[in-house]
Amino acid sequence: MLARFSIAQRATLAVVTLSPGEHAQVARALVPYAATADDGARADVHVERLERGLDEPVDEQLGDTGDGLRTCWDGRGLRLMAQSAGCRLRFDDAGVGAHVELEPRYPWWRAWNGAVRPLLSIPIAAGGAAVVHASAVTLDGQGIAIAGWAESGKTEIALALCERGASFVSDKWTALGADGTLHAMPVPAGLRAWTVPHLPQLRAQLRMSQRARAAGGRVLVNAVDRVGGGARKPAATMAFGVARTAASLASRVSLSPSALVRDGDDAPVRSELSVLVLLRAADVAPAARDLDPRVARDRLLTTTAYERQMLAQLDARSRYCGGPEIPGLAGLRELEEQILERVLASCRVVELAAPFPADPRRGADELLSLLRSA
Repeated sequence: MLARFSIAQRATLAVVTLSPGEHAQVARALVPYAATADDGARADVHVERLERGLDEPVDEQLGDTGDGLRTCWDGRGLRLMAQSAGCRLRFDDAGVGAHVELEPRYPWWRAWNGAVRPLLSIPIAAGGAAVVHASAVTLDGQGIAIAGWAESGKTEIALALCERGASFVSDKWTALGADGTLHAMPVPAGLRAWTVPHLPQLRAQLRMSQRARAAGGRVLVNAVDRVGGGARKPAATMAFGVARTAASLASRVSLSPSALVRDGDDAPVRSELSVLVLLRAADVAPAARDLDPRVARDRLLTTTAYERQMLAQLDARSRYCGGPEIPGLAGLRELEEQILERVLASCRVVELAAPFPADPRRGADELLSLLRSA
């Protein structure tokens, strides 16, 4: 079963599955993009579920060096291993197009998060858009991208803007086009349990099971804090940090972009970019001000490269074994810098300093006050 998708109007993804269940799983993962007709053209990234395991003998194995990866080289491509199954990355001889082959027991979601979605940023950049670490909404016909370091509150500010009438576009990753557009990337929104009481409209939309998970998550995180919050010894402090991170992740509710739109509306996929917001997490009252676009450009490039370091790690492992470089990766940062120069020259750039974690509506209101005063 073949499904073909056009991502951000710049990259094509083809996915071959063997079962209706996995076909539906792929369709859910690609929301808000729907499958398009197959025109027979070669896809930028081609993913295929194999009927049986890979037969080629392994030439060399590279273990986990703290990056969470186990890989091996079989003479044809680099395999990512998960327990007893793997997926193989291959690249065309002409240096165009990536092939991802999944053994029968290799999880689709692991291939999607670890290889497929990051690889899409390369053809998207070649098509004139930079995939950056940012959430996005539309409000009053304006596209607003909200960028910042990990765990700075991008999702929360985006959801708080939705409480004020915005439409949700994208979470964590957004494509910014040199033509002044922003495009959704297929990533579900991660709703933290502690934000639910601050987002009453969204809470009303949640299913009962989602509300229960969020409520249970708050209880779990609070319990971990009470037990381990006073840890002083290094080992105890480390254990507390691991436990709190696990509790926080377990309490998150994953929401499809289609679940964040109003009744009767479709999930937005594209908008004209009007404002780029760079978040600065700080223990201060929320404050918004205009920002030098060059500062925003450099920070966007830095946080995007940090969040996309999986690609660099896969590239290094491939080259170490005598395999090819990932085509287009070496020049990706330079190309994205050129794109962002054009993007930021045509939109307003704002810094929003706000505490995190905290009620995100205060930060959203401060931002809207600045935007509407102009």
